[in-house]
Amino acid sequence: MEVPPDLEYVVDVEAYGHPLDFTKPEELTIVIINGYIYRIVKYYSTLYSIYNSEELWDLLREDFVDFTTPVFTKADQVTLRSLREYLVVHGVWVGKVTNTSPGVISLWKYISAQEFLV
Repeated sequence: MEVPPDLEYVVDVEAYGHPLDFTKPEELTIVIINGYIYRIVKYYSTLYSIYNSEELWDLLREDFVDFTTPVFTKADQVTLRSLREYLVVHGVWVGKVTNTSPGVISLWKYISAQEFLV
């Protein structure tokens, strides 16, 4: 899968488009995680653009089932912001970013919730 030329952050060209392997934490680098998140946001905005908020939330939970706060923390802030913004604009509340609850923590908290939060 080809990396888009207009990407604003670095991704691993070799790993782009491949699933993440959580059994190999040493491979979960910033460039690999950035590429995964970017690809997911791209899929959501094209293939799944007709999904309503609850369907998108279900898809999000499926796509990020193995993510933890430490994994999210490795991602670039611009990458995380693009995911958060896409979700909020499309009706998926992922928490408010504050000094005591940075974006990565609120994002993980809402993704790991058992029920759709409105």
